[in-house]
Amino acid sequence: MKTFIVQLEAHDDVISARDKMSWSKAPRILVVWPHKGRVLERGVDLLVLQRQAQSLGAQMGIVASDEEIRSKAQALGLPVFTSAVQAQRSSWRRPRGKRRLGWRRPESTHNPGALREQRNALKIETPERTWVRILAFSTGLLAVLALVMFFLPSATIELRPLRETQRLSLPVWASEDIAAANPSGGMPAFRTSIVVEGSLQQPATGKTALPATQAQGSVVFANLTTDELSLPAGTVLLAPESGTRFELTAPVKLPAGIDQSAEGKVRAALPGVSGNVEAGAIQSIEGPLGLQALVSNPEALRGGTDRSSPSPTEEDYAQLDEQLKQVLRATAIEEMKTRLGENERLLEGSLTVSQVVSETRDPQPGEPGDFARLAQQIEFTAWYVNSADLQQVAQTALTINLPQGFAPLPGAVDIALNDSLTQAPDGTLRWEMSATRELESVWSEDRAARAVVGRSTQEAADVLSRMFTLDGEPVVTLSPAWWVRMPFLSFRIQVVRR
Repeated sequence: MKTFIVQLEAHDDVISARDKMSWSKAPRILVVWPHKGRVLERGVDLLVLQRQAQSLGAQMGIVASDEEIRSKAQALGLPVFTSAVQAQRSSWRRPRGKRRLGWRRPESTHNPGALREQRNALKIETPERTWVRILAFSTGLLAVLALVMFFLPSATIELRPLRETQRLSLPVWASEDIAAANPSGGMPAFRTSIVVEGSLQQPATGKTALPATQAQGSVVFANLTTDELSLPAGTVLLAPESGTRFELTAPVKLPAGIDQSAEGKVRAALPGVSGNVEAGAIQSIEGPLGLQALVSNPEALRGGTDRSSPSPTEEDYAQLDEQLKQVLRATAIEEMKTRLGENERLLEGSLTVSQVVSETRDPQPGEPGDFARLAQQIEFTAWYVNSADLQQVAQTALTINLPQGFAPLPGAVDIALNDSLTQAPDGTLRWEMSATRELESVWSEDRAARAVVGRSTQEAADVLSRMFTLDGEPVVTLSPAWWVRMPFLSFRIQVVRR
């Protein structure tokens, strides 16, 4: 016959032994005691295992070497074997039960008094037994109702903790000499530089005069020699005071003899009003001929004119310089941010011009041109700090000033660096930093659940409103909906954030 063997261990108890037996589908269950260690020695333990086998519809036998266990098993009518092999080869005879003594019918008696006593005894016993049954039923019913009261209802409480924004402005400083951030607001600083270039132009606001026509007129030559002189076209004549140069437009022959004279036509070498000179302004001849003849203009020379043309001024280039530096400053900041690491924060207010590498003006002030064009190449220098240092300093300051009853929400602190940055003679950078983070009033799910056990919904809402700082009334939902009070067990109350 198929036998299910249950091997007990030294650490087994009645519960674990029953669990092992519950896996059996066989008609016989053989429980084997361990050779070492003492387990399940009490008679009641064997009785529990026997009833477990009976509930499974199986016959139970044991294998044990301990005489005390064997004797207790035999007393319960359990088959006892020395080994599992013997148990499987042997037949398990059910022990004969003790013959029950039959109920002996009492001898009839004709004693009326005895019969009355028996009848009265029965009358007395019957009410007592009925009362016991009613009491047991009532107790069971009350137990069921108590279980329903404790386990059936559940509740959900929705809380909306009050949220606030914590803001703080604090002075901080940074220096190359600081090794690590400290609670007082100091942190390490690092230098970086970059060269950027660009150009701007704007319409010229100045005016300049451009020569238009040349001045013309007549001059008189006087011979200083006894020889005839020939003055070719293009001979240069000078007006010493203005430095204006004139040219002979046609050749002139000067008769021989001292003080012999001749007239010639001249024009200014360059166009413009500078060629207009008064009478007597032309006084010399350029070159060797200046030693052989004299020249003068008995009448003023006229006809030289200028025309007006746009021209950039120094003010134009000063404006361009200011504008271009602002543009290049913004470009330098963006490129520096790109070069810095993810955890590095540029101090934009520390950006300064290290040097102007090159500058080009086209055209120069006073020269004709419709536009003033300025091109520059500038090197900028700035300082940066680590974002982790800023966060550490900000969180320390915010925690010191944390309002009572509030806790910070998860997440980084929002930090804004003011542009009002100053640098001390020792190189220390100082500025104002604004730190902001979100706070939430402190609340506890466990405390809230324990505080409202067994209360009405309105009482629960009032208690929670007094316990915690909330943004609005708590919302209490009971299940089933017809239930009127909170559950009596706190684990049946769920508290969530709304």
